[in-house]
Amino acid sequence: MCNAAIEYYFEMLKNVLEGFHLTLADLNLPTEFPEFFTLLRKSLVLEFLIVTVIKPILCLENPEKLTRWHKETVRNETRWKLKLSFCFGFCVTQIIVENGPKGTPQWVGL
Repeated sequence: MCNAAIEYYFEMLKNVLEGFHLTLADLNLPTEFPEFFTLLRKSLVLEFLIVTVIKPILCLENPEKLTRWHKETVRNETRWKLKLSFCFGFCVTQIIVENGPKGTPQWVGL
């Protein structure tokens, strides 16, 4: 359905341009539908990113606050990964000590 709507739009655009004695090639636009469809899709994705990501970031009233939040998030993520790796290492070592063969070192953790 979307493909048919875009194809209709493509045909109507050609008709309107003919009314102004222009062609798609005159405006450096693709003259074949598949190429036009690809260009339109890329344009829509770009517009979506501009509206949903770029403009809100540029319109921030206090950009320093966002920078501070990001630094704290990265710092906390690093701490979380260290805690997780320590916990995971501790748990694995604990399982090896409890279930391992005789002669397994009896120390736990790092």
